[in-house]
Amino acid sequence: AGEKGFIYDKELIKNSDIASTPLPTLASDQLYHPWLTGISNSEVALFHPLYGHDVAEWELVITDAAGTVFKTFSQEGRPTKRIYWDGRGDKGVMIDVGSTFTYYATAVDKLGNRSRVLGRAIRVQGILYKEQLDWIIRLDGRVVFEPNSSDIRSEAMNLLTEACDIVRKKFIRRISVKAYSTDETVSQKRANNIAKILSEKIILPKGVVIYTAGYASVGKVKTNRVDIFVR
Repeated sequence: AGEKGFIYDKELIKNSDIASTPLPTLASDQLYHPWLTGISNSEVALFHPLYGHDVAEWELVITDAAGTVFKTFSQEGRPTKRIYWDGRGDKGVMIDVGSTFTYYATAVDKLGNRSRVLGRAIRVQGILYKEQLDWIIRLDGRVVFEPNSSDIRSEAMNLLTEACDIVRKKFIRRISVKAYSTDETVSQKRANNIAKILSEKIILPKGVVIYTAGYASVGKVKTNRVDIFVR
């Protein structure tokens, strides 16, 4: 058999398209901060598969924090040089920021020999994506807030400043904030605090109200995040 070794390497794709002209509905003197790149835009991870020439089929599987298969890439023959992952699972659900995702790669050569490599952990602190009419900025609550608290960490201000830049860029008529944690009351306070920062850092048109909601997470894996909806 030929060479069966293969390597997967991961690097985060950073958003470098933050600096742009403000919308006419917003104040013209508001500045963007293009040096801040903590929120991924469009692609969450880039994989570089390197295989031998005798690969007959391959599979890349990404699993969530519970070990459940979240996303699968597979095909016959050698893969492309780069595989981009936009953060969505096989069912179209977006990655939960802050949760640890892992991946493994399997290859089968032309003689039927199978080999597998375990990859590195994938974790994202923020991501921007579109869902129907809304742009959604999803932020890791563990990065933004103190543990079990609605107090915002001082280290999170760069991330929130970047989020404000995106809101300025995407805003048309509506903003809402939804927070999730193990405590509904804490979640509501977190959403309110994020809304306060947005209203302080962004000059919104008169009459615009930022709607907020807080929820207690349920399920096997407890989500801890903030979603900012902009349309």
